[in-house]
Amino acid sequence: MERPRVSSSANVPRLLRGRESQVGWWLLAAIALVSLSRVAFFNPVLGVFVQPLEDEFGWSRATIAGAVSVGTIAGALLSPLIGPLVDRYGGRAFMVGGVVLGGVLLILLAAIDAAWQFYLLFGTGRAMVTAILEIAITVTIANWFIRGRGRATGLMLIGTRGGMALMPLLVLLFITLFNWRAAFAALGVMVLLIAVLPPWLLVRRRPEDLGLRPDGDSPHAKQPNGHGLLDPVWTANQAIRTRAFWLLLFGTSTLFVVGGAVNFSLASHLEDNGLSQSTAVLVITIWATVGIAGGILGGEIRDRYPLRYALPIN
Repeated sequence: MERPRVSSSANVPRLLRGRESQVGWWLLAAIALVSLSRVAFFNPVLGVFVQPLEDEFGWSRATIAGAVSVGTIAGALLSPLIGPLVDRYGGRAFMVGGVVLGGVLLILLAAIDAAWQFYLLFGTGRAMVTAILEIAITVTIANWFIRGRGRATGLMLIGTRGGMALMPLLVLLFITLFNWRAAFAALGVMVLLIAVLPPWLLVRRRPEDLGLRPDGDSPHAKQPNGHGLLDPVWTANQAIRTRAFWLLLFGTSTLFVVGGAVNFSLASHLEDNGLSQSTAVLVITIWATVGIAGGILGGEIRDRYPLRYALPIN
């Protein structure tokens, strides 16, 4: 059994002492940067590398996409082991460690000269994103926000969609000025610069550990219903016995299968149909930028309406 933690406002991050009601939102900003960093291993970014890798090594697109599949499957197998650890120890160390690992892997990708190296490095990065960063981000937001969880998730997606908009442009810039190797190295350096220190300084396991409450509520405010009724506790065994769990699992899995294929192929498909690489990347940037507004709107809808109606709309 987990030992209870001592709740004390002295554990509030030093930068935010005296602004305890804002801790959750600053923590969310740090998480958004972590979310941005993970995009380096997302399909829209890899899609910009497809043509240079084909030209350099003669690899097929199926070969390149295989690294994504291997990494995603490995991450799925690892996730059940990571989840309980994040619940127990919090997401801070997992975010920092995952970002550091991702940055190092990207820098090492600049030196590959064989397919097995690409599979090892990119596949490991993809598994890390799936099994570590995704779980750490989701669990930490769930711990810090209850009434405003949809809004918090939508704001976190500013990081994700912003990364999808900016990283392909960064990759294209370095490929144009230098080569694809410099582009991988630049991604790695950027990830390390922007997404290591903020979560280390600001992310904490849950507000109760700091003597605070979710949603920035005052610890001294009277709440007759309590947060427990707003956020019922389910054990893993209870959840997997419900029909809703399996329907959600099937629906989200199908969504990611379709979305992942489109994201990976979009840039190369546009180039195959006569558009320049810069135009193809611009299309991805516009698409991701529009997605920022969609993510924020979707978060508001999830907070205002029952999930059974909000999820299909989203």
